[in-house]
Amino acid sequence: MSNFIIDSYKYLVESFISAEGGTETTNGDFKVHKFTSNGTFTINSVGNSGNNVVEYLVIAGGGGGGWNLAGGGGAGGMLTATGLTVSAQDYSITVGAGGSASSSGSRNGGKGGNSVFSSITSIGGGGGRGDTSSTTGIDGGSGGG
Repeated sequence: MSNFIIDSYKYLVESFISAEGGTETTNGDFKVHKFTSNGTFTINSVGNSGNNVVEYLVIAGGGGGGWNLAGGGGAGGMLTATGLTVSAQDYSITVGAGGSASSSGSRNGGKGGNSVFSSITSIGGGGGRGDTSSTTGIDGGSGGG
């Protein structure tokens, strides 16, 4: 009597994240999703072998300028990193608007809006000081002048 041994192998096909939302472009091996207004980033499926992480760049709105020749608005905060683990779901995207300019010498410019992706919140820029205001510029991602 003869013995036969049959080895069966399972071939692993590497898969990656499938996602949609925003303006989609390709940069080398990467798919980029750019949001310039509020929207939804949808992860349709995650990959295998640890292919469920994303890189992100979240920039908040800049602060509004002060009246006349007063201080300028501060830049919106910027957060970037690699390795944020995602799952198959919808992620609400908030894009912070720029702050309003001062409407009089006694008013500071408005603070920029925060931008949000998942648990990541980038703080809006501070408004610039009004030219007759006795206060300083407004704190923010970068403070106003």
